[in-house]
Amino acid sequence: AFDPESEEGKKVGLYATINLVEWIRSDGGYQGNKLSCPAISFFLIHIMIGITVLMLIAMTFIYPSWRRKYGYWTFSFGIALGVHTMPAALQHPLWLPFGFTCLYVIVTSLLGFRTLRLYDRNPRTCERHLEIEHYVVAFGAWGAGFAKILLGILPNISKHGKTGKWPLAKFPGPSELFGDTLYDLMSEEFALKVFLGLIIFIWVLVPMHCFMSTLTLS
Repeated sequence: AFDPESEEGKKVGLYATINLVEWIRSDGGYQGNKLSCPAISFFLIHIMIGITVLMLIAMTFIYPSWRRKYGYWTFSFGIALGVHTMPAALQHPLWLPFGFTCLYVIVTSLLGFRTLRLYDRNPRTCERHLEIEHYVVAFGAWGAGFAKILLGILPNISKHGKTGKWPLAKFPGPSELFGDTLYDLMSEEFALKVFLGLIIFIWVLVPMHCFMSTLTLS
């Protein structure tokens, strides 16, 4: 199986499904789509933004009033998630569904801004629209994972079961570094600094600001 810590592994990108390489070991291990960028440059930032979006939306199940209270934050991160993912989505073999997902998350988030702006004119209707827009953004945030399983991983496993070969076996190992997206060109050292900065801002400073604002209002 592919060893990302080996000398060869450090010269190339990772499998997009790195765990499956270890879990499904037949014929050299699972082979699927490859990443051409250092994992940190895309995955850490992607996971951080995605978790932020999903947690903000999950909290509205407990506190529905937060849809309006923190809606601008939620939809801002929704746009960030869509814009951030778009370059990688358009280079993916399944670029159409993934690119469409990025686009509709961005569009839905923009509609969310409009709903928030018009909220006072018709609170009941806008509240219902906000609920739907939150659900749509949430589906985009985790729905791509299901698309990856249904359209990528399961078909690859099915073809291997029928032919005894992985569909992408003609491309042995991960793809060579680097491509031409921002994440390919960004060094891991710089990406770690970006990730740390976003963590401090989004998961520390923003919650502190919201908490202090709530105390002030109280």
